[in-house]
Amino acid sequence: MKIFLAWSGDRSRRVANALKEWLEDLLDDTVCWESEYDIESGAYWHNEILKAVEESKAGILCLTSDMFDAPWVMFEAGALGHWFKSTMAHNSYSNTFQANPTACPYLMHCVCVSFSRSVTVSVKP
Repeated sequence: MKIFLAWSGDRSRRVANALKEWLEDLLDDTVCWESEYDIESGAYWHNEILKAVEESKAGILCLTSDMFDAPWVMFEAGALGHWFKSTMAHNSYSNTFQANPTACPYLMHCVCVSFSRSVTVSVKP
């Protein structure tokens, strides 16, 4: 299973790195995709992110209080939301069962008030 890890900024990157190491050790056949390691130099990062999202069964947004409005995490969260929404719509009309992809925030040093300006404001808690 591929898990897409979204992050922005040093603290969030360190959280994503730790999650990547832990999840890949904990879960057999799990590969975590992280832009820092999985986009080669000179590659079109936009295409690489969209491809990784399409191949993922789950996405984790590593959110810290200092980066809720960061453009990079906004882009990655938007890519996850768009892909997962279209996948869920496709699955609801197909005759075969497929598990819908899942996205969730991993919060570090955040308070509930922070969500009012967050990328997750349109997601039902």
